[in-house]
Amino acid sequence: MPSKINSTYCKVFLFLLVSIFVSTTSMKCRHENENDCLDTTPTAAAFKVYEWIEYPEYKTGNLEWVTLYGETDSIINHTSFQALPGMEMYRWRIGSEANDRIGRSVSVNFYLNFDTAFGTIPIKLIANKTPNYKCYPLDVPADTVVKNIHVVTLSQSPLIGKFTGYFEHNPDSIFTIEIKVDSLSPGSCILSGLQDPKWCSLTGHKVHIGIGFYMFPINDQCLGGGYGKLDKKTRILTLDYMGNFQWGVMQHRLFTGTKL
Repeated sequence: MPSKINSTYCKVFLFLLVSIFVSTTSMKCRHENENDCLDTTPTAAAFKVYEWIEYPEYKTGNLEWVTLYGETDSIINHTSFQALPGMEMYRWRIGSEANDRIGRSVSVNFYLNFDTAFGTIPIKLIANKTPNYKCYPLDVPADTVVKNIHVVTLSQSPLIGKFTGYFEHNPDSIFTIEIKVDSLSPGSCILSGLQDPKWCSLTGHKVHIGIGFYMFPINDQCLGGGYGKLDKKTRILTLDYMGNFQWGVMQHRLFTGTKL
């Protein structure tokens, strides 16, 4: 009788050992498979639309050009499309263009490439990548997505209008500025109303605007280069002027204003 009990115990013990081994091996393999998939992605066509500007900035005494990007679904004349990384090929079909554009990121000037500068334009992206069935059983060799962007007139920009605010160095002096389309040069705008008597005499000057950004010309004798950005949710406009050298010192000016 004891021998039968011992035999039964041995079988149970052996069964437990085998179960633990199989379970441990299975977990190890699953863990290794999960690690193999950590830095991988399935084939996916996805992209964002950006408005961008370049503005001059003095760094360590040297003039450098800085590029700023802002995500948008509406543009005035130029934009940049940027797809998610990780694919092997990106093909773009932009509006009615006959030929695809190749590359993860492409920029388009709609005034130059389309018969009409305004309206809704479909953007199609086809992304290709060798499928990874081990990590993604439903993976595919190609994926396609289409987004519509809206090309609008200069006067439709939310930057057009009046903003009340102040320069950061003089917050007690509140005044109103205005940005409007230049009647003599419809492709650009005029900013007027800036007041800073402690620094220099400011008058209206031309600016190049977009939907959420605009750039100041580098040759403005008083303000120098810089950029402006409008927060579409709060309607707060920030103008960041790098300034010119005055008496050997860089006169930086920052204006903050709310749209009326």
